[in-house]
Amino acid sequence: MKHAIWIALFAFASLPANADAPAAERLVVLTYPGDPPWKIVPDDANTIAWIPADQISVTETKDLLTAQTFTALKGTDASQFARGFTNSVSSACTSVRATDPTTATENGYQVAYIQFYCTGFRKTALDVDCYMKVIGGKDALYVVQRIFRRDSGSGAAADPVAEKAAGDFLTDKVRLCAQGDSEGICATSAP
Repeated sequence: MKHAIWIALFAFASLPANADAPAAERLVVLTYPGDPPWKIVPDDANTIAWIPADQISVTETKDLLTAQTFTALKGTDASQFARGFTNSVSSACTSVRATDPTTATENGYQVAYIQFYCTGFRKTALDVDCYMKVIGGKDALYVVQRIFRRDSGSGAAADPVAEKAAGDFLTDKVRLCAQGDSEGICATSAP
């Protein structure tokens, strides 16, 4: 499955990661809305991945949600990381368009949101649109990505309703929770 993660991670492949969130904080990612519902896909120890239940694998799906915990990057500025990620993506695409990071504080943690649109990902025949949320935790850096993939050069446009839902999901249904926090979505068990 590791070979499938490249599309979600682009430049992250060499970063040390740890899927076990530190005890002091935990990343909560609620179930992605969809019909059929999304399912967790077995993956390596560094990533949790979800795909629509009617799709077979991470490599074959056109829709993907990933969550990662990078303990070695604790203390990294979320906005700076998002910018650096976009720069890394630029070299992997025929062309790329990206938004500037939008920053916020959520539940006491620094957060950055960014979107990028990669045409002609060089390792495949795919175009990739990605909505990303980066959270600077006290014990790690957390990255959640909602990825849309389609055949490169197909002329297929992204579905604006699905992309708005992706942005709303990252804003409203993904949260870093401090130990003992049981308010809102923090009362929910993480995957």
